[in-house]
Amino acid sequence: MNESQDKILTFHERLSNFVENNLRLIFIVLVGFLVLGILWLGISYYFEKKEKEATLELISAANLKNPIKVYEDVVKRYSGTQAALQAALWLWNYYYMAQDYTKLKELYPKIEKEYPSQIKGVLLYGKAKLDENEKKYNQAIEEYKRALSQMPDLGLLVYPDLGRIYERLGDYKKALAYYKRAESVPELQENGFIKYKIWSLGRKK
Repeated sequence: MNESQDKILTFHERLSNFVENNLRLIFIVLVGFLVLGILWLGISYYFEKKEKEATLELISAANLKNPIKVYEDVVKRYSGTQAALQAALWLWNYYYMAQDYTKLKELYPKIEKEYPSQIKGVLLYGKAKLDENEKKYNQAIEEYKRALSQMPDLGLLVYPDLGRIYERLGDYKKALAYYKRAESVPELQENGFIKYKIWSLGRKK
């Protein structure tokens, strides 16, 4: 492998890490908002037995080294409660970082059914990742675009993803267009991998 190929690989690895870290940040922020929501609504839910039991079980997981089993139990037994939604979000983040796509696929319908509409973009982005992993590229494209329409700030993640998929499908014109959109995002303007893709795809026109 020559020096040029080494640099390209390094750029790709940096971009992958950047995307993963930013997606993790999104989930962490959402968890924070949900925690505040639970605290705010805590008094009104306190006297509802199901909510109280779910919340206590969730709190008990804080002292465990591996709380995943508790989160899974809360999601399964206390569907519809705020605690179950909290546990589901933590599980989604855990499964995504572990690249456990089977678990993500099982969890997605539960979150989609019960989760607040304001984070629909993030859920659609996660679903697009699942479909891309299963090589359902056309379906993934539509979900990436829907995620972007719900949350325009996801362009940081979605534009490179769409560029990558269109390149895999051999549609170099659309791939180039989305890599150029990615370059317009301030955080990606100096990204070497994006610049290389724009250069290489431009030669295929």
